[in-house]
Amino acid sequence: MPDMLTYFVIFAAVIQLIGGVAYVRDTLAGRARPNRVSWFLWAATPIIGTGIILLEGTQSWAVLPIFMSGFIPLMVLTGSFFNTHAYWKLGTFDYVCAALGGLALTAWLLADQPVMALVLLVATDGFAALPTIRKAWTHPETETGAPFIAALFGGFAALVSVQDWVILEYAFPVYLFGINWVLLYSIYRRRIFKCHSS
Repeated sequence: MPDMLTYFVIFAAVIQLIGGVAYVRDTLAGRARPNRVSWFLWAATPIIGTGIILLEGTQSWAVLPIFMSGFIPLMVLTGSFFNTHAYWKLGTFDYVCAALGGLALTAWLLADQPVMALVLLVATDGFAALPTIRKAWTHPETETGAPFIAALFGGFAALVSVQDWVILEYAFPVYLFGINWVLLYSIYRRRIFKCHSS
């Protein structure tokens, strides 16, 4: 019979899905303009990572939030192709991040050492995040915070469902938790400071 932790992880996954659906809705309406470099790499790494974790025989519920952190970007990326105005025009910075992210992803897949693979996984996701952080910082009106707020729940759920407190189990959830705070700050900082100054 599932315990409370299992129910919490499933609840967090539902929250992630709701946040993702909100972003897809805003993308289809043209209110959000996702950077396809970020969302492609954000989809690829967790989905591949989920496959690797399952192949290793891990039975932990911590894998569900990781899978959702890839499935949601896949939904957003797909949605960006249904509205010709619902994506961010890519520039040199975006392509450099894509290349670096692709190299880190390839090295991650080839890495033989688990800790090195983890470092490369975080690097891949970090390079993916940079274009969206930059866009959110300069054009926050092109972003919707819902999936990043929901991803905080996912990162927290993954953390509390960790069974063995070893770096390989908790490092990526900690990273996910932190990077989503950075993204949310980039999106909402102008509104926060405007409220404080008025």
